Amino acid sequence: MWHTLKYTSGLSEKLVYVSEPIPEVHNYNVEVPTHTQQSESETEQDLLDITIRNSPTIIKEPLAPTTPIMQTPFFTELEELLNIAMGERGGGTGGNPSRPPGGGGPAARGGAAAQPVAAAANVKAMGKDPPLFHGERSKADTFMNEVEKYLMLNYDVAGFNSPKKKVILVLTFMQGPEVEEWTRGMLQWVQQINNQSNMDNIWCIFQQRFYNRFTNTQADSTARKELVQLKMRFSDIDSYIATFEQTVRKALYHLGSHEMNQQFLSGLPWDVAKDVMRYPTPITYQEHTEKALASVRSKVLL
Repeated sequence: MWHTLKYTSGLSEKLVYVSEPIPEVHNYNVEVPTHTQQSESETEQDLLDITIRNSPTIIKEPLAPTTPIMQTPFFTELEELLNIAMGERGGGTGGNPSRPPGGGGPAARGGAAAQPVAAAANVKAMGKDPPLFHGERSKADTFMNEVEKYLMLNYDVAGFNSPKKKVILVLTFMQGPEVEEWTRGMLQWVQQINNQSNMDNIWCIFQQRFYNRFTNTQADSTARKELVQLKMRFSDIDSYIATFEQTVRKALYHLGSHEMNQQFLSGLPWDVAKDVMRYPTPITYQEHTEKALASVRSKVLL
């Protein structure tokens, strides 16, 4: 919203358009300076222009073009304060995030590299608890899948990254006479593990014992046969990756091991596998899949 300000100097009278005054900044009057012409050759200066340039108000349209001059630190910070104040009212910066007076931080100066997101502090458990498992073999794989998603969602919650506590947490989701004896035995096993031995392999051992006890005894051997026969159909690389990972889990193999990376390569078409193994040679499973995806996409575009 703009207001008019009448300026009178001698016989002349002009109107100036100024923005809505802000009490925090404009709670004072701007003195109009006087100027005495020193000589006839000196160009007469418009007192109104001088007043406007020395005023902290934001002018909608300057009355006369002026030569750009370097702002002093005072007016630089004053302009930033105006932008912040008007930004809070819906004007000025247009609602964009304002930077602090004095030039901003390192990011404002440009070129700062992106930083990883810091782990949140005092985080509480989120998401819905996995469904209770009562020992049904047909639901064992679904139950463990829900457990893994719940644990991943709450990884930064205190205690959730401890293999021992993860095992104990899962045991609390297993209830009923079909699982009571087995959970009692697993609890005794966990209690014997000291803090120095509390490593990731504890969770892997628990998962293997769970699948051995509650899944079809023939399911893992069937999945291993399917894994050997699994081949990618060009150019359905996404379906191949999803089926490969699911079959590896059913076969009770460790996804990301050297043997499984080699098995992943064996299911690819020869030209795609050749692209994957080009320098730089992939090491992790994720690097294998990324190079396979890039190879297939480049061939589809040809």
